[in-house]
Amino acid sequence: MAIRNFILIFCVFIVSFLGKAQSFPEIDKKIVFTKADFSAIDKLIKDGLPNQAIVQLLVLQKQALEENNICNYHEVITRIIQSTRFSGMESTELQKLFFKQHEIFNSLKGPIKNIAAFDLSIWFESLQYTNAFQFDDESLLWTINGESVKLKNFNPTPILQSYHTEYLKGDKLLMAIASNQIFNSEDTKHKPTLYDILANKYISVYGQSEYTDTCDWENTLEFSQKDLS
Repeated sequence: MAIRNFILIFCVFIVSFLGKAQSFPEIDKKIVFTKADFSAIDKLIKDGLPNQAIVQLLVLQKQALEENNICNYHEVITRIIQSTRFSGMESTELQKLFFKQHEIFNSLKGPIKNIAAFDLSIWFESLQYTNAFQFDDESLLWTINGESVKLKNFNPTPILQSYHTEYLKGDKLLMAIASNQIFNSEDTKHKPTLYDILANKYISVYGQSEYTDTCDWENTLEFSQKDLS
């Protein structure tokens, strides 16, 4: 009995020591964002005026970026995706709109880049699935993983990977952002953080056989003890 008690006390001490040494961020600490009013935008979309909605959404996006407001940025991109489905945009117009968003993504830093990577990967996959546009405009120089390339007869894997590898990149603030500010969630028991949601998405993507051989786990999952200290 004495030996068992000693082992128990020793284990508690080790866990306590490691917790202090690693200095993990406080999960209870939440970063709160002020949400913009999108009711006017939603009415435009509902009334069949998606192009007008896109114009106003780009104005709101600029404001969200200036405020570094992840919540509003996500709401803007979600509505742009929704609007483009009914906008009647030609392939060239749609390509240039997405190209501009890709350029913005490359300029971002911190958690807003993480959520931008998530949003653009979803949008890109939907565009690929519906064959909404072809990458045939050689006047556009796409920056992918730091390299400028012209896309023709395009293989989507590199650009998707460039987004996926940004999901979790080295920002511990992801663990201080409640995901229910950004995503509709009824999970009141576990209260997942933005890090939880993006990690789950990343694992679900690279659990698919088609990505297994190209998965860049080491560079993406760099949310190490060093990052958290």
